[in-house]
Amino acid sequence: MKHLAILMVPVALLAMMANTAVGETAASIRSPQLGGVFEEQSRQIRLIEGIAGAASLGRVVAISTPVEQAWLAPQAKRALVRLGGDAPRLALADWRNEVIVVGSEMLPANADAVSFSPSGVAFALLASNRVQVWLIEAGLIRLAWSADAPDATAVAVDDGASTIAIFGAGQVSIMDASGRNLPLQIMDAFGAMSFGYGSKQLAIAEANSTRVTIYSDGSGGASGEVAWEGGGERITDLGFSGDNRQLVIATNTEQGGRVRIANLNGAKQQLVVDTPVQIANLLPAQGNAVFQLTSLAKGIIYLIDADSDEPHLIAVPGVDAGVVNE
Repeated sequence: MKHLAILMVPVALLAMMANTAVGETAASIRSPQLGGVFEEQSRQIRLIEGIAGAASLGRVVAISTPVEQAWLAPQAKRALVRLGGDAPRLALADWRNEVIVVGSEMLPANADAVSFSPSGVAFALLASNRVQVWLIEAGLIRLAWSADAPDATAVAVDDGASTIAIFGAGQVSIMDASGRNLPLQIMDAFGAMSFGYGSKQLAIAEANSTRVTIYSDGSGGASGEVAWEGGGERITDLGFSGDNRQLVIATNTEQGGRVRIANLNGAKQQLVVDTPVQIANLLPAQGNAVFQLTSLAKGIIYLIDADSDEPHLIAVPGVDAGVVNE
C-alpha cells in the first residue's frame, strides 16, 4: 500500500493517497462509478458502482481521517470534506484513480455553504462573511479569488471560477474576480441557482415560484424562462444537462419530491417525474443528464436518468435499505 503523508506547507498543501492496495492496474478494471454518497456510519465516502439501471452500493473510499461532512460532486468523482480528528479542516477528496486528499492552509476549518461548478472543476464556499473561489488543478487546489460576502447564504460558481452568483439580503447578485457586484434578481425566499456547463448561462428560481428565469450570461436581462401551472411545490435545486439543452428542476411537495425536465430548445413538452422522497439537491452523476437525488448512503439511494426517452428513477439499495434494486 502506498502512502503520501499530509503536509501542511504554505501553498499547496496537503496530499495523501489511500486505499491503493489493489495497485495501479486495478483502476482500469473497476466497475464504472456512477456516483458517490456519504456513509455516516463509517464516516467515509461510498461509491455507487455500475451504470444507470444496473447500479449498487460499492466500495468505501478510504480517506484515512474520519469525514464529518461532505459536499459531493459525483460526476467529477470529488467531494469537499470536513475532516475530523485533532485538527478539523476542509479538504478536497478526489477518487478518480487513487484517492488523493488535497488541502490548503487558506481553506477555512468549516463552511456555511459550498457549491461545485457544473463540471466539478471549481468550487466556491461561504465562511466567516466571505466567499472563496477555488480552482481544482492536477494534484492541488488554488484559491482563484475571494471577496467580502456579509449577508450571503447561498452561492453558485461557473466552470471558469471567474464568476459567481450569490444570494443574500433578499437578492441574487453576480460577482466576479474583477470586483464587479451586480444585483440581478430580487426574491423573498431563495430557491436555487445553477450555471450551465462551460458557460455563464445562469438559471435562478425563487423557492415558492412556478418558474425559473434564465440569463444568457448573468449580466443583463433575462433571456428565457421555464414555467408551469399549479403550485404547492417548493423549488430546492436546479441543474443543466451536460450539453446545456435541458434544465432539470427539483421541487418538494407534501407527498415527496418532483423532478421537472424542460428542453430549452422547445422541442418537447415539459416532463415530470414524482419521487417517493423529498429532494434536497440535484447532484450530477455519470451521464449527460443523470442526477443523484440522495447524498447519504442510508436507506434507498435515488437517481434520475433525465436524458432517456422515458425519464425514470433509479433506486439503489443503500445501508439498511432492506430492499433489492428495482
